[in-house]
Amino acid sequence: MSILLFFMGFLFGAVLGSFSNALIYRVPLGISFVGSWKTGAEHSCCPHCQQRLSWKDLIPIISWLCVRGQCRYCHIEIGKSYIILECMMAVLGGAVLMFLGLSALTLYIFLMMPFFISFCVIFFRYKDFSMLESLSFTMVGISITILVMLYFLPTLL
Repeated sequence: MSILLFFMGFLFGAVLGSFSNALIYRVPLGISFVGSWKTGAEHSCCPHCQQRLSWKDLIPIISWLCVRGQCRYCHIEIGKSYIILECMMAVLGGAVLMFLGLSALTLYIFLMMPFFISFCVIFFRYKDFSMLESLSFTMVGISITILVMLYFLPTLL
């Protein structure tokens, strides 16, 4: 059973790692990571050639390996930091789910992981808190939502 939990957490962690990579790229450029009803979310694209990425380019870990670390369209190298972060988040996700099981704490950790990791990476890369306002508000919003859920819906968690 713990192997199954680790595998499920690994998959979900890889997706969260991919989302973290998107946050790390978008937040310093001022690109929204939240879509609106009218415009939808910004689609992922190659930072070099600006080609919109297809679904097969967005599969965490696997797509990077399939294209051998290069953009499918312009063949410019994709940094190793992308796959390293996805793999680290995948292992972390697997470990969290395996050791904590399905709980409110696990849900909170999974919701916070991509924002916290992105917050740290962006801060240490740019040494600037001003661009981190949107991530800070998102983390506060997630925390308040989980607290409200725990208070009003304890039987569901």
